[in-house]
Amino acid sequence: MANKNLARPLEKNGNWKGGRVKTSHGYILIKTPKHPYANTNGYVYEHRLIMEGILGRYLKPTEIVHHKNGKRRDNSPENLTLEESIAGHKFEHRRRDSLNRKPGEGNPIISCTCGCGKTFVKYDKSNRPRLYISGHNKRGRLSYDPTEKIQCACGCGKWMTKFDSGHRERRFISGHNPSTKTININPCLLIKERATGKMVKDICSNFNISISLYYKKIYAHKKGVEDNAI
Repeated sequence: MANKNLARPLEKNGNWKGGRVKTSHGYILIKTPKHPYANTNGYVYEHRLIMEGILGRYLKPTEIVHHKNGKRRDNSPENLTLEESIAGHKFEHRRRDSLNRKPGEGNPIISCTCGCGKTFVKYDKSNRPRLYISGHNKRGRLSYDPTEKIQCACGCGKWMTKFDSGHRERRFISGHNPSTKTININPCLLIKERATGKMVKDICSNFNISISLYYKKIYAHKKGVEDNAI
């Protein structure tokens, strides 16, 4: 049996609010079920309906109506302007002092500000203006000499570059840091030293190893793992 409420006029529906509702984003929707671009519930944005009334035609799906004062509920004709695309609408919401590329603006060839004489396109792929070729900005240059060399702090006498590829300062050649490198020490010696009552820190100092390496050696010995596999 058909639901009798479905045949009632909208005005007699208990949820009827005059065909005008506010969305969670602050826009106003108007009940216009016969509109070609109405949503599944038969609603159309009020600001688009008003702009269509001004132009005397339906708006294209790609056309965007912009609120000049930023108030989405203010759909007075003097507060509305029509943008041909989303790019134009985004430009209206951009800060007025923005130097980014405008919709439809060309991308001219300019010279590098450093004075090297090289040329490049003014705007990058994100439409942001450029002044320098990559690496030519003096403020972005390294504040140290990447070729500077120092001796390894372990005392082996070998030389190395002071800074690594991540611009971090180095003190040891890879594998020469006594606190991290694996040293071939028989764990039985460590166990015997500990059995005499010596403190772990004193044993580590005598064998020139870290405390963490001491416990790794003891643990591996108890588990039956060969020393070289640590």
